Amino acid sequence: KGADPVSAIYRLNADLSVEVLRGGVQCGNSICFSLAGGMFFADPAFESSKAEDRRQGSASTIWHFPGYAAGDGSCSLSPEPFVEAAGRPDGSIVDAEGCLWNAEFGGGRVARYRPDGTLDMVVTVPVRYATCAAFGGPDLRTLYITDASVFANQRLSRKHREELPEGYAGGLFSVRLPVRGLPEAKFAGQNSGG
Repeated sequence: KGADPVSAIYRLNADLSVEVLRGGVQCGNSICFSLAGGMFFADPAFESSKAEDRRQGSASTIWHFPGYAAGDGSCSLSPEPFVEAAGRPDGSIVDAEGCLWNAEFGGGRVARYRPDGTLDMVVTVPVRYATCAAFGGPDLRTLYITDASVFANQRLSRKHREELPEGYAGGLFSVRLPVRGLPEAKFAGQNSGG
């Protein structure tokens, strides 16, 4: 908290060169790509550097960069606020219907947002610090959710530690979904084997 943002959004290009897309990042999260090729992103420091974009947000804002074109690598970083999460946006993925699934750190849930930002579905977990979600299973209809409560406990007050259910901290949870996920995209760069 209070640390200067010293990181950046980097891109590994197909020729294996590394490019800085935007500086001033403190703790980048929720990076994934929409079906249309736009990029989702969240960072608490990004909220304080929005003056140039004339946007308002909070540490719970997930941003969408519609100008990012994954296919040709072009990038115009003019972000738009996409949604305000219930907790801190952590790991995100996109399903086959183009909806964003976001693990909400501190929110005890993974939320599904439609492409227009409407909350569509919520999967609650018996822990507060859901960190990442991934699609799995032969039909990609199983959502796996990880938790970081075991690490967060070290920094929480005694009162907050007592609120966490015993035995679930650091757990891995799974739930069957009515929608299909997408397989992870493979790097299409040089020497990628594909």
